[in-house]
Amino acid sequence: MIDWSKIQERDEFKEMNLLKKRIKTNFLRLFLVLLGVVLCVRCTTDSSLVVVDNPSDRTITFTVDEKVYTLDPKESMELSLALGEHTLTNPSGKRITFTKQEYEEKSLLNPLEETYVIVTTAYTDSNKEENFLLEQMFQLIELNGRYYYGPFQLVNAPYTARTTFGDPWHYGLDEDFEDRITINATHSTSINIRKAKIYRAEDFEKNYADYEIDPSELN
Repeated sequence: MIDWSKIQERDEFKEMNLLKKRIKTNFLRLFLVLLGVVLCVRCTTDSSLVVVDNPSDRTITFTVDEKVYTLDPKESMELSLALGEHTLTNPSGKRITFTKQEYEEKSLLNPLEETYVIVTTAYTDSNKEENFLLEQMFQLIELNGRYYYGPFQLVNAPYTARTTFGDPWHYGLDEDFEDRITINATHSTSINIRKAKIYRAEDFEKNYADYEIDPSELN
């Protein structure tokens, strides 16, 4: 006589084992996906990319760590550089040593030592007129014979990665400021986050013409 109850138990046992295997397989796949996301985010955060820019009207040739590059007018390119010391030889043959440090993924290599402008803005829930932290950054700058007053900083070093306050900028040459940002403000009653962007001189003049002033107005 066939004991159907035992057969049913064996079938249920097999199904349980099969289910366990499927769960283990799916868990492993999920773990690998999450690991890939973590590694991807980490690579983005610790990016080794450096932007090289040529805002001039001529093609330039330069070397970085003895490797020769050519960059067309009004063009930029990205180089992957490890942390540490590097050597730039500019189009005039001037040899310059610079050091790349951590968290400088939007740093600028400037072979022509052209002038750029770093602009800082505030994402805040208070009136910008009352934003004293941002106001402390206001200064008068001169660019191509014109004067501008605001949270501006001129830079023209061969290698620049941070503002004068020691912060990296969040928006590169070809990125725009965001209209809004999303943050976790659970434990804060006041929001005041400063973020910076770097501009080519020509782009700055187009975007900040309203900030041009007569220096005598500040007296």
